[in-house]
Amino acid sequence: MSRPRVLELGSRRVTPAAWPRPEHWDVTGVDVRDGPGVDLVADAHALHRALPASHFDAVYSHAVFEHLLMPWVVALELNRVLVPGGVAWIVTHEAFPRHEHPWDFWRFGTGCWTSLFEARTGFEILDSRGLHPSRVRARGGAASPGQAREFDGHSGCEIQVRKIGAPVATLDWPLTPAELLPAAHFYPAPGRRRVAGLARRAREALASRMPRDADPLEVSRTPGPWTLLVGPQPRRPLPDFAAPDTRELPADVDLRAWCAEQAPGSVAKLALLDLAQRDPRPWSLIPELARLLPPGGLLYLDAAFTAPTSEPGFRLSAEAFRGLLHAGTGFELQAVAQVDPADLLENGRPAPAPCYLRSLALARRLPGAPDAGLRWH
Repeated sequence: MSRPRVLELGSRRVTPAAWPRPEHWDVTGVDVRDGPGVDLVADAHALHRALPASHFDAVYSHAVFEHLLMPWVVALELNRVLVPGGVAWIVTHEAFPRHEHPWDFWRFGTGCWTSLFEARTGFEILDSRGLHPSRVRARGGAASPGQAREFDGHSGCEIQVRKIGAPVATLDWPLTPAELLPAAHFYPAPGRRRVAGLARRAREALASRMPRDADPLEVSRTPGPWTLLVGPQPRRPLPDFAAPDTRELPADVDLRAWCAEQAPGSVAKLALLDLAQRDPRPWSLIPELARLLPPGGLLYLDAAFTAPTSEPGFRLSAEAFRGLLHAGTGFELQAVAQVDPADLLENGRPAPAPCYLRSLALARRLPGAPDAGLRWH
């Protein structure tokens, strides 16, 4: 192939050291915002609206997948624009400080790639590995009960996949970030950028006045019953979940099997501690949980944002819950928070970088069934 057609996903240059494009490549740089290196402004969740099908020989993406609200949707979009046999090379993060907040959603353990790139989504994995070994250390008494205070991780990871066919017909998730995120929250439109910038600077100013070991919460504007968000050091107590009708599941439960055994509407309050990120497809798990709760029922999720390399699944930031808990999956998100501050010590870097260990969310069950158009069977 003399001049392969390559899609660079997330091509806007935001760092001084730009990735050099090989001269013999025919590169199309796509980003959700315009800027240096961008040939086409488009959302990765809806590439089919801006690019021809089966057009590109390869896709390259560096430090973008962590900023995608719904990476499972993007996996299908990559399949649509790649030629049969086309390859994708994705570099992202396994354990890394929160950045570009609030549009920082996911971290990727080694095992999560088989949920995104598999035969059912039309791919085979060629290779994957962790990059840049690091050490994660909880600050002070921040580690939650049962969680290691210090563990190994990789600040980066990469994967190479090949398109082997079309996705199966039972996979479809027709949503975009614009439908799920608050106005001026994610990828703001030009008229909203100033508002988003002011909000970001206000958060940064607040964080700069807090002690190093303080735990700056990110709480939604919607008032909710989640009283654990009130106070200086919110942790694992569940004051709203102390009633006898609460079900708190242990981390070793087979969650899908447990869901199948429960009657619809039989659980008034459900608390999942360290379970959501262990499911191989957490996005398709949420509608199953909705079936168990009656209208007005409460779902509490406590999930890992930073986890040891030995844990293979997804890691969720607090903002990732906005792509999981919404009207389409049967819920109204009440509040989110990032807790348990820690430090990331990467090999070769002199100073540690601040990060978080846990992400929390509370959602209320809405009346009616989840959207039947969201299918991942």
